[in-house]
Amino acid sequence: MLDLGAGTGKLTRVLADRYSRVIVVEPLPELRTILGERVPEADVRAGAAERIPLDDAAVDAVFAAQSFHWFANDVAVGEIARVLRPGGVVALLWNRSDDPSPLPNAYRRRIAELHDRGQEPADRGAHPAAVPVRRGARGSRPAHADEQPRRRPRVRRVGELDRGS
Repeated sequence: MLDLGAGTGKLTRVLADRYSRVIVVEPLPELRTILGERVPEADVRAGAAERIPLDDAAVDAVFAAQSFHWFANDVAVGEIARVLRPGGVVALLWNRSDDPSPLPNAYRRRIAELHDRGQEPADRGAHPAAVPVRRGARGSRPAHADEQPRRRPRVRRVGELDRGS
């Protein structure tokens, strides 16, 4: 299994609990350090989706959780196809907010207030509402994956990845 663009390893921990070998490719050295601490059983490697440091047909699956938008280009897709074994699977995962939000109005107002002031609370652990957020096309979301509200997974089947044959 390959976790591509794993960030802090939220999905990596789940994969490592289920599979005997998990390889992680992460371009940022700071995040690779966190990954090594949080998931020491994973094989953490420097690299990028456009230059995956694996042999051809090396993995049965490639996972990209909350990261594919960073490397959704022809070179990266070609690299993913190259490292997948025949019949391999690509799993692209995203969190989506529930609409309407299950979060209390006071919590959402506090998040928006902190975001609008551009403040980074000194101690994020002090209060659950002290979580910096980013605003995007789909609304506000906590900036730290481990602090996101619980999401319902959505699964979609997609066509087989073109291997350029």
